[in-house]
Amino acid sequence: MLRGVIGDVRDHESLLDAMRRARPEIVFHLAAQVPMRSCFERPRYTYETNVMGTVNLLEAVRQCPDVKSVVIATTDKVYLNKGDGAVYRETDPLGGDDAYSSGKTCTEYIAEAYKRSYLQTAERMVGISTVRASNVLGGGDHVESRLIPSILNAIAGGRKVELRNPRQTRPWQSVLDALYTKILGLTPEHLDDPNRNVFLLSKGHIAATFYTTLAYAGLIPMDYIALRRCFALFRRDNTGNLPSCPDVDCLVEHRENIERVYERLGDGQSREIYANILTFRLFGEGPEIQTLSQEEKYFPRELFALSDEEHFVDCGAFDGQTLRDLLARTGGRIGAWYALEPDASNYERLERFAAQLPEELREKITLSPCAVWSGESDIPLCALHGPGSFAAPYGGTRVRATMIDKLLDGRRATAVKMNIEGSELAALRGAEETIRRWHPKLMIAGYHKTWDFWEVPELMLEAGYSVYLRSYMHHLSFVFYGLPADGGA
Repeated sequence: MLRGVIGDVRDHESLLDAMRRARPEIVFHLAAQVPMRSCFERPRYTYETNVMGTVNLLEAVRQCPDVKSVVIATTDKVYLNKGDGAVYRETDPLGGDDAYSSGKTCTEYIAEAYKRSYLQTAERMVGISTVRASNVLGGGDHVESRLIPSILNAIAGGRKVELRNPRQTRPWQSVLDALYTKILGLTPEHLDDPNRNVFLLSKGHIAATFYTTLAYAGLIPMDYIALRRCFALFRRDNTGNLPSCPDVDCLVEHRENIERVYERLGDGQSREIYANILTFRLFGEGPEIQTLSQEEKYFPRELFALSDEEHFVDCGAFDGQTLRDLLARTGGRIGAWYALEPDASNYERLERFAAQLPEELREKITLSPCAVWSGESDIPLCALHGPGSFAAPYGGTRVRATMIDKLLDGRRATAVKMNIEGSELAALRGAEETIRRWHPKLMIAGYHKTWDFWEVPELMLEAGYSVYLRSYMHHLSFVFYGLPADGGA
């Protein structure tokens, strides 16, 4: 049974009490003073509601340990209006010259401050997103000053329809699209089941924009499984961060490559998983696949053992979770850990994690804010400030990219892990000397690009490795493991 509570976000104690009673895992913050005319006439009330209401909500979140994700509704009015008619992007400067827009701008800064200072730390990781909607149309809108209600009220009253600002051009969207975008704002940390449909379309504005485009084409409601069946959308160009949305024509064209990989995989379980994933990618359904736990996804006990002297290269280190899992397996000991993470927000988390480790471990750690690539260069990154940041031509952030061979400069590596959102092939080519010299164990994600399905294992096989396949997210997310024939370094 759903329990409703009518309250006021300005009342912190009542809000905190309601949150503690409900013990939510997901919080949507939609409470606000919205009508522009009312905001102009009552600025103090507007700031109390929109600014301090957000502070009260996030303070309550701080004190409610069950919360795993927060989505905060703001507005497209938060951007600094330069009067030049430019189309704004998420990265443009914020500002506001009235109570509503400046208050919502404050909301954006408050959310970022709470995220960095309290909600995404070494002790706690709460997904937090702000969603900026434009003017909306749809049912349930009874505010007299809005466009549709004012038109209908004028018609019903036998009055002429008055357009208050006929020379203004404004974007409009369906209230259903706005709600979909708020759902997309959920970050994956709140999900117990990683196969929930929202999980794979929740990693930032690229996915949200793509999803909304499909919605306007009449494809709503849409879930991830339905999306990946729109095969024509993914022909040739698969540079986006939509794992397991395959170019089916490309799969068919490379049938011989796929067959050769299948025949050379290291055990029957690997071949069975490979065939089932292929069936799923071609037909949208397939037999169930045995999955590893998240803790074992890079370290399956059945395939190899770990020593307490691993020299580990962690590509896509995020917040240090892989090292946590590694230390749990090795009794808290390592030989060396090289961690690469190009997303600036993630790198800050990584630094905080490393700073709280014992000194004897910190001395063995090398952190790098670089992407992993086939050469030394600057590359464009779609930085999502959480899991899933990926290199793509349309990325809005330039980051430094390096090669593993350059990073190590001849130093030993016993294991290399890559889960870098489609850059695995380039990174492997930048590690050729390290692989040739040290024969490290390889744990390489193979699901981001269509061609990774055969090209990643082909590279490993060409280097003399025995290749195995295991999944940690059914048909969607899987890792190829390369074990050197000579036992490695």
